[in-house]
Amino acid sequence: MFVGVRIGMSPGATTPGAPGDPVPPLPGGSGTVDLSSGASLAFPEGNLEQDLAGSQLALQTTWSAAADGNNLFFPLSADGVTAFFAHLRLPMELRNTSNRFALVSGFSDSSSDFFTLSYFGAAQGTPGLRNRMVAGVRTQTASSLEITEEDFLIVATTGASATQLRLDWYGPDGSRHAGGLSGSFGPVNISSTDGFFTLGANAGVAADPMPADGYPDNVALGWPGEIRACGFVKSGEPGVPIPEAVWQEIATGDDVAAALSGTVPLFLRVFDGTAASLAAPGPGDMTHASTAWPLVASLRPGGSVGRSALSGWLRPDRHADGFVYGIAAGETSREVTLAGTADAALDGQAVRVRLVYEDGTIAVDWTSLGTISGGAFSGTVSVPYGLDRGWIGATQYDLGDGEIVAEDRDRWGVGWKIMPLGQSQLAVHMLKITHRGRKTSNALVSYAHENPRMVNSPASLLPSLHRLGRGWTLSDGASAFADQLAALGVGCPVMILPDAVDGTGPDSLLDDSSGARNWSELSGRLAAFGHDVSCVVMNWATQGWSTRGSVAETLEALIYGTGSYGGTVDHCLNDELRAGWQFGLSPATRHAQGNHEYARQPQIDYANAAGLSVGLPVSDYAITTLDDVHPDGNKTGNITMGARLALLAAQMMGVATPAKPHFTGAMRAGGTIAVSVSLPNGGSLYSPAPTALTGFQVDEGSGWTGAGFTAAINGNAVLLTRDSGAFPAGTQLRYLANGETRNGLDGTDEDRIVSGMLYETWAGDILGLGVPVLGSVSGGAWVSGWSAVT
Repeated sequence: MFVGVRIGMSPGATTPGAPGDPVPPLPGGSGTVDLSSGASLAFPEGNLEQDLAGSQLALQTTWSAAADGNNLFFPLSADGVTAFFAHLRLPMELRNTSNRFALVSGFSDSSSDFFTLSYFGAAQGTPGLRNRMVAGVRTQTASSLEITEEDFLIVATTGASATQLRLDWYGPDGSRHAGGLSGSFGPVNISSTDGFFTLGANAGVAADPMPADGYPDNVALGWPGEIRACGFVKSGEPGVPIPEAVWQEIATGDDVAAALSGTVPLFLRVFDGTAASLAAPGPGDMTHASTAWPLVASLRPGGSVGRSALSGWLRPDRHADGFVYGIAAGETSREVTLAGTADAALDGQAVRVRLVYEDGTIAVDWTSLGTISGGAFSGTVSVPYGLDRGWIGATQYDLGDGEIVAEDRDRWGVGWKIMPLGQSQLAVHMLKITHRGRKTSNALVSYAHENPRMVNSPASLLPSLHRLGRGWTLSDGASAFADQLAALGVGCPVMILPDAVDGTGPDSLLDDSSGARNWSELSGRLAAFGHDVSCVVMNWATQGWSTRGSVAETLEALIYGTGSYGGTVDHCLNDELRAGWQFGLSPATRHAQGNHEYARQPQIDYANAAGLSVGLPVSDYAITTLDDVHPDGNKTGNITMGARLALLAAQMMGVATPAKPHFTGAMRAGGTIAVSVSLPNGGSLYSPAPTALTGFQVDEGSGWTGAGFTAAINGNAVLLTRDSGAFPAGTQLRYLANGETRNGLDGTDEDRIVSGMLYETWAGDILGLGVPVLGSVSGGAWVSGWSAVT
């Protein structure tokens, strides 16, 4: 058994608790809180996936020409200037992409009558579109200025002639940022029941009218943020726009209906997350008679957007949805700082916070954060950790009287922060999407990364964070990581924070002058998402491990910055990460030509000697036919990598994981050799090709060969049978840790090699294979090699 060592502890320190022991509960809240209502309507982060149906609020029109003149949107009207507004929140970590997020899609049965409103992400290839909202009306467009706030009010309004559109946005302090005017356009009307108006998704134009079932087709690139309110209003006086002060009042937290009391409403809806805010509108709530409904159940109550009120307001700093405060093994809680700004008139007033899990269970009951001073507040709260504790679903604030003044509905928690470390094998497995139908249902895992680098884009290295399991999927590897944790019963929040760069070795990462890989990118990622990494899971062997020292010296320099490594050591992991972090080694992957053998066992030897965790082998997945080393995404390579890294992380965090099955001996009898296998998990021996096992070689005195015999499962042992005659006395036998080598482009041979690998059955394996059988035990420690003399 291998025990993970907490790095950063004093010599001789031990991790309390045995693997699998439950974390004792901390004193905290009791009872439950009804979270069915909120301060806004939240759309799922999965709304950004192009291959998934989006989540939206659909408002199917049933306008009557006699009742309202068919002029819902932007008419050439004699009775006032028209405006559409929406009070929104779009977190920076969601907008740092190249995506276009559709907020409004409004169409009639005529392709010329439409109004759309979308947000363009920070990584857009066109600089003039980045971080801006763009409105489309008939053949014209209008663009806002760059939006620099997470909370903002967007206003699309016609000019004095009612033939041009301008897109302005207002910040939480009421500041106005005026956009330019569009070209001239004619009236935009929804003139029949075939027309529709949706919030939160892109529903197509004439090719996608509202079908009879009321569900728009071709829904994609939906809004992933929150909406407090939206509406169409007119000034009521020809040529006179709605006063700027009205929009400033809404942007700074005033009651929406009160702020608009001097206007003529065409449509108005304030979303507080309640069932009433999603019900069919009627004349009594200042709307046309139409039908409103969420198309999927993933719409949920949201948090405060901007300031919580016009006066006496709080504006807490919001968590990124999916943020995790990393726990070290043995810790039962984390001190978390919560802060924000407030109305200066509240100086001296006490602020309290309550933390509630997604299921309504109180995690931490009302706790003081101190008093407001200088228009700001800040305090710490102890948040409990446990394997069965999920996301904090609501962070609620009051002024000491139990009345909620502001709240954060982003999901965050105390749990595991895992850093996969390596080069292209990890980068491919975490980023490549090939099995598009494979999407995890584990909603407790988030993925932190930077958006893809783009030519002429300053958006590279902008941090992005997404939760998996809510429709959003990054890769097969990430989904497999999440699924394997779920199979183990891990119920705490988990953040994946990878650092993997193609074609680089540790020698480049350690030396700032190398230019091939920058430590600043790693430290910048940690600055954005936290240095409190629970454990590093490293799979890294292709290059850079013997250029300035031995493999062991290089690994020691990378982890601790110590030892006899001959190259430059400008940084090390131990200096960068929070005390108590752990290092785990994932043994080197398969290589078509076996080129990882120079690093595989030396890495394992160092980890064993240092008391570091060593994970299950990952040399049993298929690599691509086009090169020698990368997991084949069209098969199970990325999935295998994700599942095995999850098992390594769980092993270090004290969760019971399977032990390593291995070879224990061999006995020759004429033309057969029986190989005994230790199966420590109570399973049985298994292979996809049980009568055509691969990886065994014999040496009868003329060199190693895999020919002249067959290998097959025989009960819970392996039987090698010579093609003819008897094995001579002294025949040597070994099993290849890398698997057989092959021609780099021979995919057929790769399938044969991988199909013939060995496993111990284990019900917890999401791959359906079990635990790979490899190596042996030497001096009480597992090693990747095994050989015997018969």
